[in-house]
Amino acid sequence: IMDGQSDRRTVIDGETHRLELDLRRGLGNGWEIGANLPLLRHSGGFLDQPIEDWHSFFGLPNGNRDRLPRNRLLFSQRSPDGSRFVVDSDGGGIGDLQLAISRELGDGLALRTTLKLPTGDSDRLTGSGAAALSGSLHVSGRFSDRLHWHASGGVWVGDDSDVLQSRVRSAVAFGSTTLAWATGNTLVLKAQLDSNSALYEGTGEPLNRASVQLSVGAAFRIAPDWALDIGFSEDIAVETAPDIVFHASLQHRF
Repeated sequence: IMDGQSDRRTVIDGETHRLELDLRRGLGNGWEIGANLPLLRHSGGFLDQPIEDWHSFFGLPNGNRDRLPRNRLLFSQRSPDGSRFVVDSDGGGIGDLQLAISRELGDGLALRTTLKLPTGDSDRLTGSGAAALSGSLHVSGRFSDRLHWHASGGVWVGDDSDVLQSRVRSAVAFGSTTLAWATGNTLVLKAQLDSNSALYEGTGEPLNRASVQLSVGAAFRIAPDWALDIGFSEDIAVETAPDIVFHASLQHRF
């Protein structure tokens, strides 16, 4: 991916696998605490050809994917001041730990605050190298007994990260909206839109642009206290997010 300017060049080509442990605990009186610890690994992967076939079948844009080497790992950004960030070898590790606290404000209304700690390695691109704080408001409701909706929005603030130092915006807005249709007692179909304002400035395209992603999936109740959630997402604002993301989560209620 190139932004077309001679003094700036951005290449984002690779695959990332992310495994998360997410724990939440209700404290009573509408309070909840949580912790999320990710494990990440970057590699050249194996999905370039299937993704090209997917885009071709549905008539989706392929960008310049067909002009790049297949199954290559290269995350690179060069700025006008000569600074450069490069990850071109497989690797990974523990990501940034997130600690959250939520408070129910009323029926279908909640406020959440999240603190991200720099436990990851910025050189391996498993963390940003800086702490960040976010606050978000969450609203839920229903159109009918089977059709539910959820919306949320908030702001993230943080210090300059070790990745593209001084290029990270000090504040980023984000939001999400979800529709969920319960087809029965064991299956829920879902569609979700996620968006955020630009994370960087002065880096050229595509990092200077806001992002929009569409996710579709389904949640299955496989036992009274167990649920399986699967789905995938596509970048609606092309080249501002991964071409495609597959996700699956196994949830247990204690």
